[in-house]
Amino acid sequence: MADEKRLQRGRTVRVITASITVVVVSVAVSVVVNAVTRNVGDVPALSSSAWAVAGTLVAFLAITLARLISRSALTVPGAEERGISDRADQARDHLSAAAQLLDELGDELAARIRLLEQHQADAERYKQLASLNAEQAKAIEGLVGRQFARQSRLTWMQFGGSLVAAFVLGLVVNWISQPALAWLTGS
Repeated sequence: MADEKRLQRGRTVRVITASITVVVVSVAVSVVVNAVTRNVGDVPALSSSAWAVAGTLVAFLAITLARLISRSALTVPGAEERGISDRADQARDHLSAAAQLLDELGDELAARIRLLEQHQADAERYKQLASLNAEQAKAIEGLVGRQFARQSRLTWMQFGGSLVAAFVLGLVVNWISQPALAWLTGS
């Protein structure tokens, strides 16, 4: 009974130690992320998000490793009976799980980096579009003004042509309708 209480206290201390380790690692990652993003002037918001995701994944990895360490450090009744090969197999399993987590973390970070590079390229393109200088703006304004003037002249010419055509058509219709009106009225 006393051994069980001592074993339980040892587990509690190890879990608390692992939790404190995770908090310290998370705070350290946050401090590093803040320091890195403050020193770089043109870092888009996405890179901070990528660092935050990386920090979260590192914290998750730290939690997992802390749990693995606390589990392996526990003294389990009958542990002396386990052979060294069993413990080596267990350690190999833990290492393969950690390697798998690291691979997943690497893939996630690579995807985030590709997305960040794409957004940086888009931002650069939009910067170039936004940086039209005054000379280019005046040239565009002149081109648009000339186009409007040409369109206005064309509209007035069409209007004038329509008026002339309507006048001529009115004269022709009037000239044709006079004899027809006289014939219909019998005069």
